[in-house]
Amino acid sequence: MAVTEKTVGLPEDYPQFLDELEAQVRRARLRATRAANTELLILYWTLGHSLLERQHVHGWGSKVVDQLARDLRSEFPHMRGLSRRNLFYMRSFSTSSTIESFATGTQLAQQNTGGRVTF
Repeated sequence: MAVTEKTVGLPEDYPQFLDELEAQVRRARLRATRAANTELLILYWTLGHSLLERQHVHGWGSKVVDQLARDLRSEFPHMRGLSRRNLFYMRSFSTSSTIESFATGTQLAQQNTGGRVTF
């Protein structure tokens, strides 16, 4: 924390206290980011797996995937990652491992990389 004019006249331990609070905020933000990233990755895996199952059982083709992409983007206009191409990526992603091993691997990767998970 940089000492500014605002800290003049405050208790002597104020800068240290502020540093501690700032560190708490940073840690909480990092945990929230990790949790959100994990949930999104699990969502992408689940969407891909569901799509793959439907394609196998019902013989869905690219027309259905095109419509799914349009409908999902319409329902969630501010959410990125729901394009046709990404739905196919999600489908491929779901074949890479089981959800159980994926969730465990994500947790380990986050612990070892400070929350950054790369594929």
